[in-house]
Amino acid sequence: MIAIGSDHGGDELKEKVLKYCYESKTSREIREYLKISSKSYVSTYIIKPLIDAKMLSYTNVKSVNAKNQRYITKK
Repeated sequence: MIAIGSDHGGDELKEKVLKYCYESKTSREIREYLKISSKSYVSTYIIKPLIDAKMLSYTNVKSVNAKNQRYITKK
């Protein structure tokens, strides 16, 4: 498992997610890929900042909190 440090995973984890999400992935798939068990950590410090930066997008824009939400890297 990744140790949670003061930089919250930083750019290295975000880059890994962007490369991994060229095909849409669920948050669970992203967590398993990164070997991080905390759903809130991945959502708060990795997925949300990438979405805010417009580097990652929701596949279900109308319901961003949908149970089956997937994420994909913007091209």
